[in-house]
Amino acid sequence: MLYYSWIVTTVFESYSLISICCLIAYPVISFETWGLAVQALVCILFSVFFLTAPFILMRSLSKRIAVLDNRAMMKRFGSVYEDLDLKRGRWIFLQPAFFLIRRLILAFTVVMVPYLIAQIYLVIAQSLISLLIVDYVHPFKDRSQRKMEIFNEVILVLVLYTMMCFTPWVQEVESKVRIGYLSCFFVATHFVVNLAIMLRGSLLGLSQRCKLRLAKKAETKTRAHKKKIR
Repeated sequence: MLYYSWIVTTVFESYSLISICCLIAYPVISFETWGLAVQALVCILFSVFFLTAPFILMRSLSKRIAVLDNRAMMKRFGSVYEDLDLKRGRWIFLQPAFFLIRRLILAFTVVMVPYLIAQIYLVIAQSLISLLIVDYVHPFKDRSQRKMEIFNEVILVLVLYTMMCFTPWVQEVESKVRIGYLSCFFVATHFVVNLAIMLRGSLLGLSQRCKLRLAKKAETKTRAHKKKIR
């Protein structure tokens, strides 16, 4: 089961969209008419929500860490912490909290179109913070998942470093072309590695299913042979 709660999933997936809509609406907020006043009020309420949601999420999970293994809690909120190692303490909830904060940063970068350098810096900063959380807190149960998260973040940071060379800082077109090839190499490496891991997981799952089926068939034949002997 990928997600335990459709409510939690909806909130997580719509968080960026809500944040972007609120940030876009702020420059044109007005209270001149009832309609505009309602629109402004909704915008402010949603802004309070997306600014406080990560901290509320972390605090609520930290308070209930002793009962998060219960089946009832897993059904309601399991999608938030299903991959986390609860034995490592409350700091692991930095991972889901920062998951929301990253989407808030994404919303800011989307609306900051005239400020390219600020956009790049914001995205690099959130990737570096995510690296620190994964490397120092060790929030995941599976070591391979931790390594994969670190690999993904490092590739993202490298690609973003190359993006800085496409700003007015670099004037030479030839240099931008070379940096573009390097950026394409990083993206291709990321794609190939992730694709190989997914294929490996699929093949391992398929082989295990085949082995189970063969074992069941062998067991059925053995039982049938014993019945004939009797």
